[in-house]
Amino acid sequence: TNPALLGSCDTNAQVIVDHVRLAMGPVAEGDDFFVCTDALAAWFLSRAEEGGRPWETLRDLADVGFAQWASEARRTGGLRNDDVTLVHLDIW
Repeated sequence: TNPALLGSCDTNAQVIVDHVRLAMGPVAEGDDFFVCTDALAAWFLSRAEEGGRPWETLRDLADVGFAQWASEARRTGGLRNDDVTLVHLDIW
């Protein structure tokens, strides 16, 4: 309920430094990493907790497809009406 958040208008570098988290572990071909802003992350985590596979939905979207998908998800109530940003890293 209290995730580490970085505001888009933070000007205090120490706030940013204090919130940076590092993780280490093996990465293999075929791994995917999804970095999402809060509304999209909430959608992603909700779907995963329900037993869904949200990474499959996001992995296959093109740039235009993502915008159309987000609009539809907002319209149907699955995605909170907020800005969304997605960074997808596909290891190959």
